[in-house]
Amino acid sequence: MRSSFLFFVLGLALFPGCQIDPAKVADHSLYATQAEVKDGGESLTFAVVGNVRSNVAGLDRRAGRHAHDDVTSAVVQSIAGEIGSNGPQFVVFTGDMVTQGQEGAWQRWDEAWSPVLQGHTVPASSQNGAQLVRVPSQPVMGDHDGLMDRRYRGAEGAWPGVGAPIGYNRVGSWQSFDVETQGSTWRLLFLDTNKAKLGSRWREQLAWIPRALEGSVDGLVVFMHDPLYDLGGTEPDMNRGGAPKELLDAVEHSSSLSALTAVFFGGRHTSQALLPDGPFGALHVGAGGGGAPAEDLRRWGPAEGTLRKDDLVLEPLFDLAMQEALTEWNSQSTLPDLVIDQARAQNSFEGFRASYDSAHFPIFGWWQVEMAGSTMKVVFWHYQANHTLAPKYMATFDAQEGWKGLKL
Repeated sequence: MRSSFLFFVLGLALFPGCQIDPAKVADHSLYATQAEVKDGGESLTFAVVGNVRSNVAGLDRRAGRHAHDDVTSAVVQSIAGEIGSNGPQFVVFTGDMVTQGQEGAWQRWDEAWSPVLQGHTVPASSQNGAQLVRVPSQPVMGDHDGLMDRRYRGAEGAWPGVGAPIGYNRVGSWQSFDVETQGSTWRLLFLDTNKAKLGSRWREQLAWIPRALEGSVDGLVVFMHDPLYDLGGTEPDMNRGGAPKELLDAVEHSSSLSALTAVFFGGRHTSQALLPDGPFGALHVGAGGGGAPAEDLRRWGPAEGTLRKDDLVLEPLFDLAMQEALTEWNSQSTLPDLVIDQARAQNSFEGFRASYDSAHFPIFGWWQVEMAGSTMKVVFWHYQANHTLAPKYMATFDAQEGWKGLKL
């Protein structure tokens, strides 16, 4: 195991610019291209999921992550099962689709997600016969997606035409498009937080953001890999390199503060919901529990690495939903007493920071998002002990009441 880890690290060091042939990566359809305006009809529904890469045993073990079998296939089947008249019309991947940017890794990702992206049969209804549906998708670049593939050639092959043109026949790893539904316009902004990898392109992305936010919109949703706020992991590790805050500052300086409705991120390997600025601020949604080895989730903790002075806390109804999910998991597959005590800060853990132990109770899952007019709804589908997923939490937004959580 140690030798395989050393080979992985040495490979990254010795071959950082390893070329990949985009033509050898299976292509997938995009939901929208740069600056496109899409008609969402009465409502638009899509799925958000991240960190769907496979396990890198030595690397993940050293990071304190815990592998669980068959999670990705369960997530894929859960999303595929919702596809239909009211289900997801596309999928957003919040980064780390692959372990590293090689053709074989992209081929394995394509095979795992083919039930959704390459063709899923929707059963016959009273109005229509059975249909084969190919669901489009939108990518966010994660740090693993660029390993050994500095120019994201693998992503270029997987999604021909993705990204914003930045001149001289070049395309950036960022993008935006609009969705119109019931007379309201939502802008979806996809950003790249890999500042060190981008080099001079980082400044080009920052210069592009004000142009991408020109014009009036009713709501703004940002997708990025590294988060500003994150309660995942055993210790705080948020606002990595200052890049997430720099991007979100640029967004807020270029748009109405009230327009930023939600921020979806990959981040640590868990799922979470945060409302750091209250119900009228942006909902920060962690969509990092897509199947890669899981990390712990703290229920509250310091916002180290940010300018925030107060502790971060999970959105209360999301936390309550996970407390009940913990009880259900324990009834299906008995958990160690210490795991329950740590999650509830009781007995020997009284007075300590409560957290969910990813070795025994991983918070895997995916988010279903619906935009209808000026309202937005997000639903968290949680992975359970019986290897199925079920909706456990919902948050809704409207301009009058802001965000409201609900345990399902």
